[in-house]
Amino acid sequence: MEQDGKGKEFTRPVLIFKKFNDKICVIIPLSTKFHRGEFFFPMLSKMNIIRIAILPQIRMIDSKRHLN
Repeated sequence: MEQDGKGKEFTRPVLIFKKFNDKICVIIPLSTKFHRGEFFFPMLSKMNIIRIAILPQIRMIDSKRHLN
């Protein structure tokens, strides 16, 4: 869940970068808003939407925060 996410559950799309075990992984938050700079990388999602990977917000999170 995300403080500034969307919808009732305040969800935010993320890229799972590294899975350490069944409980912990490193994620990179994604945005649809364009950002400039060396820490923002555009990518194309499965739904053909351009998403921006926000590297300064990389986090290690517990899998309990995942929604499937």
